[in-house]
Amino acid sequence: MRKYLLLFPILVVMSGCVSGQIKAPPDNINKIQRIAVVPLEPPPIEIPPFVSSASLFGTSAFLATVPEESIQATGRVGIMVFGIFMLMELPEEVKRSAKVADSLETILDSGEAWIPTLVFAQQAAKQITAQGKHDVAVIQNVQKIPGLVNRERSWHLENWYAPIRSWYNQEISQFDYRSLKNQRIDAVLEIGMINYILLKDQIGLQVMLKLIDPLTGQVLGRARAYDFPKARLEGALENNGQKFKDLFGALGARLTTEGLKSIGLLP
Repeated sequence: MRKYLLLFPILVVMSGCVSGQIKAPPDNINKIQRIAVVPLEPPPIEIPPFVSSASLFGTSAFLATVPEESIQATGRVGIMVFGIFMLMELPEEVKRSAKVADSLETILDSGEAWIPTLVFAQQAAKQITAQGKHDVAVIQNVQKIPGLVNRERSWHLENWYAPIRSWYNQEISQFDYRSLKNQRIDAVLEIGMINYILLKDQIGLQVMLKLIDPLTGQVLGRARAYDFPKARLEGALENNGQKFKDLFGALGARLTTEGLKSIGLLP
């Protein structure tokens, strides 16, 4: 029961407070020749208190803690492990031995962080290109989430979730893409994420996509796809976190495919 009570706020975020999907009109899709795929800044993954850090890290993990505690009321802290940004509760001896990072933004901008939305953007580009109808380029620079000013202190991650919901709900893009029109880009595909969680035997993810007219900023299409599949997670963060990255990379690729179909970019 405790497990599901802890999941309740996450499920509320998943099921409410977001606008409906929009399938792009076929005429708009048919006019598009070149697409720029833009990854948005991802939130940290949530590791609930009932998940043991020892079961995830094994003995090989190298941790760096974000200078400020992330959720002071519950003792969870922001940490980076193998480039993965997460919030979880750590034993005192682990916190004492962990390296203290300069700042979260320094880590995220250093090129050392694992950015799942960039992975999903690359997957989206491959899938769209394979159809042979559009040329696709991935913008490597990750867009910061509009309105997100507090990246370190959090309560149920609402300081991340609220700006992400706001970005998704907007029908005029909050980014200025007019300069891309000069590069013969006909549409921008934004890829973001929310509901990013790891449990004892389950992972959860929601991927959000928006198709934008770069000249007007008008949202042509919008979709989200989510799932909470079962997964074997023992040692997920050993060996440079490869198992963790593979699990979420595969899930994100599948959800990205669903979103592309809902928008109309894939049949």
